[in-house]
Amino acid sequence: MLKLLPGLSRVLPPLAGERCEAAASRPAARPGSRGGGRAGQPVAALERVQVVYPGGVEALREVDLTLAGGELVCVLGENGAGKSTLLRVLAGLTLPTRGRALVLGRDTRRAKAGVLARGVGYLAQDTTAYLVADSVAEEVAGTLENLGAADNGRVAAALAAFHLEAVAGRNPRDLSLGQRKAVALAATLVRDPELILLDEPTRGLSADRREELGQVLRGHVRAGRAVLAVTHDVEFAAQWADRIIFLFGGQVAADGHPATAFAASPFYAPQIQQLLGDLFPEAIEPGQAHEILSRVVAGSA
Repeated sequence: MLKLLPGLSRVLPPLAGERCEAAASRPAARPGSRGGGRAGQPVAALERVQVVYPGGVEALREVDLTLAGGELVCVLGENGAGKSTLLRVLAGLTLPTRGRALVLGRDTRRAKAGVLARGVGYLAQDTTAYLVADSVAEEVAGTLENLGAADNGRVAAALAAFHLEAVAGRNPRDLSLGQRKAVALAATLVRDPELILLDEPTRGLSADRREELGQVLRGHVRAGRAVLAVTHDVEFAAQWADRIIFLFGGQVAADGHPATAFAASPFYAPQIQQLLGDLFPEAIEPGQAHEILSRVVAGSA
């Protein structure tokens, strides 16, 4: 069910009610949802969270949000909507001015940073500061070493997941933008954190690497991890997310199933929905469109 902020029509152009209801009545199954671990259980929650920065800038306003294990959530919204602040609050790096943030059962005001760091994997938009080792392999292994965790083949698996084996011995700072992002992602995910927070994870990635990232994240979802990604990449969100959140002016403007959320906002709708939305509002990515059109063609034959 799509949750809309009262007065949402001021920021999300409304569509006919029957179109949204049609999209909601035929939810698209996501591969690998609700796996093991904390699947279906709350991993993090924000309760009426407000964040006001020095100078009176209100970045978040009365945000209520719950994340469960076994789901991949994408947050979309305009620049300055509070998306990066939302991630920092969930990572325990920014404390709420008012309200409460609970992460892995702990209030971030009282939790020690090191305790949260063990269960939360956070990757900021600018990955430059993350790359400090002399080789890609050392960069990824360093995450485990810092936590005192055993390798047990995890470094090799992380390198393979992002196809970094061929550059494992190279200095990560000498790589292309997309390769550097892949290294930072591998280093963040190698320890399999329970809560994964990513800021613009597809920026700088080629289409193939975006596909790789989606597959990797779905693997973590199958293991019961919670993934929240802030992104402007509508097509990536449409293909991989179980849930879409629209953030506007520091508030959650909409929160629900991708087909329903995108149907409520033509401005953010993925290309497939823009083309086929009037007839098939549940189709939001190429695979779904192909399946639906194949059924239509078969039925008319």
